[in-house]
Amino acid sequence: MLISNGYEKEKMGNIHVVGPNEALIITGGLGCCQSKHKRMIIGTWCWIWWWINNVQLLSLEIFTIKTNCQNVQTIYGVPLCVTAIIHCRITNRLDRLKFAAEQFLGMTISQIRFILRKTIEGHIHTIVGTLSVEEICNDQIKFANLIRELAAKDLNNMGIDIVSLTINNIYDNVDYLDSLGRTRIAQVKQDAQIKIIESERDIRIIETECQQQSINQSLISKIKIETAKQQYEVKKFEYDCELNRQKTETELAYELQSIKIQQIQRLEEKKIELIKKQKSIQLEQLEIERINQKLISDVRLPADNESDRIRIEAKAGKNVHLMMAIAEMEKIQQIGLAKINRNQKIEMAKANEMAIRTNILSNYNDVAILSMIMLTMPELAKEICWPLSRITEIVIISSSSSSSSSSAKTTIEQNI
Repeated sequence: MLISNGYEKEKMGNIHVVGPNEALIITGGLGCCQSKHKRMIIGTWCWIWWWINNVQLLSLEIFTIKTNCQNVQTIYGVPLCVTAIIHCRITNRLDRLKFAAEQFLGMTISQIRFILRKTIEGHIHTIVGTLSVEEICNDQIKFANLIRELAAKDLNNMGIDIVSLTINNIYDNVDYLDSLGRTRIAQVKQDAQIKIIESERDIRIIETECQQQSINQSLISKIKIETAKQQYEVKKFEYDCELNRQKTETELAYELQSIKIQQIQRLEEKKIELIKKQKSIQLEQLEIERINQKLISDVRLPADNESDRIRIEAKAGKNVHLMMAIAEMEKIQQIGLAKINRNQKIEMAKANEMAIRTNILSNYNDVAILSMIMLTMPELAKEICWPLSRITEIVIISSSSSSSSSSAKTTIEQNI
């Protein structure tokens, strides 16, 4: 194993891998002949021969430079102290990386930082010498941009990129900035006092204008009030004249209207007399009609009612005898049908009894159950028929006449 510039190699050759924050510089012969060509690799790998190649690394990481320029003369000879913080890095562009390799290869970061710090401090001296203290302090961004633009040209030739440049502090040792600040503070106070005086003046002017406007408005209001009073008097006079005219016309119209009303009143009195005569005639006619109606109600209507009652009673008696005969006939028919149904049921019961007796030997259990049921049937029939035993008479009437049917129903209900 051999070590060259802090980099370890094997005798027969070696594969070198670098990350994206490093640049690998390969110098020496390529192949079998000598060559001055330099290879630069970033973020990849390569193969080298240990006896003809030299391998070195350059870090592409950002590093910080702090500058402190003391007593730098401005354009007017005021000494200022300027401190700045600059973040730099070696460029990753291959066309400019060769400049960094030629100038910084083999150096440490401290040595590179020292060279760049001196370079940037020189540019700070140059920029400060072209500006006044007021320009530097009032617009530090412009001051930093001027330094960056001027320093970027030289640093590009070195293969260095400026990532950021920030002015950290600006001060002096001769109290110029303090006096400038005091002057500015005094100026600001003076401007503030002037503004206060101007504001008070403007307030007084505005108050005067407001008072004048108030007086003008009051005068205008008084004029308007007087004008309104005059208009009121004129209108009042016109209204009084009109009122008097209307009163005169009203009085004349009242007299004329009273005459018309008297004429209408006499005409209406004649009409009333005529109406009274007509009403008396109508009243006599109504009295005649009343006497006729009383004669009808006292004599004719009772006679008609008595004849209608006798006729209805005769017809009702005839219907009653007819309905009773029909009901009697229906009763006999229903009793006969009930006896026939009873005999049929007795015969059916006897037939069922014979059938049960024939099956009694085949199924003793069923016969026993049936025997128990038969034993309880009379009692059950007795309980069911007990309400019917209290009925003394049932009359059923069937006829096409609806009046006969309703009479038969009434007879049955009364018998029950």
